[in-house]
Amino acid sequence: MKHRYILFFLSIALTFTTVSGRQTIAEQLKTATGRERVDLLNADVEQLRFTDAETAKKRAEEALKLSKKLNYPSGIAKSSLYLGIKARDDKSYQKSANYLEEAAQAAQAAGDRNLELTAWKVLEQVARIKGWNNSLAEAELHIKKLENGIALEAKSAEYEQLKTDFDTKEDALSKSLTENQAIRRTLNMTREEILVQEAELARIGQQKAELETKAAQLEAESARNALEASEKEKELLQINDRLRRQRLIQLMLFIGLGAAVVIIFLLYRFYRLKRIRAEEKIQAQRQLMQQEKMATLGQLTAGIAHEIKNPLNFVNNFAEGSSEMAEDLKDALNKTGSSSDDQELAMELAEDLRQNAAYILHHGKRADRIINSMMEHARGDRGAPQQVDLNLLVEDSVNLTYHGYRALHPTFNIDLQLDLAQSLPKAEIVPQDLSRVLLNLLNNACYALHQKFKEKGEAFAPVLSVKTERTADDLVIRIRDNGPGIPEAIRDKVFNPFFTTKPTGEGNAGLGLSISYDIVVQGMNGKIDFKSKEGEFTEFEIRVPGGRV
Repeated sequence: MKHRYILFFLSIALTFTTVSGRQTIAEQLKTATGRERVDLLNADVEQLRFTDAETAKKRAEEALKLSKKLNYPSGIAKSSLYLGIKARDDKSYQKSANYLEEAAQAAQAAGDRNLELTAWKVLEQVARIKGWNNSLAEAELHIKKLENGIALEAKSAEYEQLKTDFDTKEDALSKSLTENQAIRRTLNMTREEILVQEAELARIGQQKAELETKAAQLEAESARNALEASEKEKELLQINDRLRRQRLIQLMLFIGLGAAVVIIFLLYRFYRLKRIRAEEKIQAQRQLMQQEKMATLGQLTAGIAHEIKNPLNFVNNFAEGSSEMAEDLKDALNKTGSSSDDQELAMELAEDLRQNAAYILHHGKRADRIINSMMEHARGDRGAPQQVDLNLLVEDSVNLTYHGYRALHPTFNIDLQLDLAQSLPKAEIVPQDLSRVLLNLLNNACYALHQKFKEKGEAFAPVLSVKTERTADDLVIRIRDNGPGIPEAIRDKVFNPFFTTKPTGEGNAGLGLSISYDIVVQGMNGKIDFKSKEGEFTEFEIRVPGGRV
């Protein structure tokens, strides 16, 4: 427990000392300039490197920038060394290598061998991590050279110290000998004591000779180390020359490869744009032809509708007149005094006449609705939303599609199944828009059934069912056929513009379902979806608002 308290108080004291030292440096930095400021910044880096690495990094970057401006090698070496170590710890190895090489060069210029050795040792670690063999060899060479130089300096210093000690001892012995001789002369020293002093002096002379021999050996070893360093430096220069040549060759290959890639890309873009423009031109020509055909068809439909309109009006008028005359006939027969048998027969005939006229009127109005629908489609007017009987619109669209398809393929029969919900509320829609959607879906269903019939033959019985119903919020129309179905691979493309599975010359340019989707979803705020099983059926579901009363 006592040890813990001691460690706690020591950590507090160390923190206080560090903070106090930082405060002193901060005060000095306020007025310091030039190299003094660089040294203070590097000292602050040493204080912060283990407690606030990011602030230490900013101080080192400031010191490096100012040192380069002042051409201060010592400041450059210290700040670059810290930034290189920080970059190594952050795993930014290339940046670390750049900082460390700069630190080594600056330390060499400043004559600081220990700082230069530290920079090369850290660079050796980075090169070993990244597997840079050439940089590793260069770092090892510099490390060995610096270590030999530092060792030689240490040995020289040791030799100088020994020599100084020897000279001191020699002076002391000489002084002692002089004093002894004086004492001998003064006190009549015995010969034995003088011999001992002389022996000691001889031993010191022998030590001096040994030291001189050792100094000569150190000088010889220093000469050998200098020769080895010179040879290593020559080898390093040769390695650098080879590296420069290799880098030049790599740069030329990279430039050549890049130029080839750019040329290939430009050629690809050129031919791709050329192909796209050709396809767009062909597509535009096809669309123009299709629009021309549709315009001609619209004009023809309008002409036929106008031609049929006049006689149809006469049929409706005469049907109404026949119905009225039948009523008048029944009234007249009721007033005459004919026999009961004649009167009953006349009444039956009059009733038949009235019923026939009613049938004529019903079918005439039905044909009139169809013709009006054809004229509206031919004009292309969108019209305004109105209250529409959905069952009536669906029935007219089914009959118009079926008889139109039968006119083109007289031998093809379809079993039509209509299931129209009773008491269906009217929908607030643009009838021409919904009619266009129904005609497109019904025509696609007839086409799919016809294709399957041509494949299966008489064994296949085409069935087209159309159903209306009312839900809580919507009015629903379901169109189902037992045709070939929609393959799984293309179901997500069904409502895409210009997507079609029909051969060229049949159907539109792949815009039918896309336009139908936009009409229902955007124009009517409704929904359109489908489900299908390949080889068995396809069912489209249209939902338009109007379910609530």
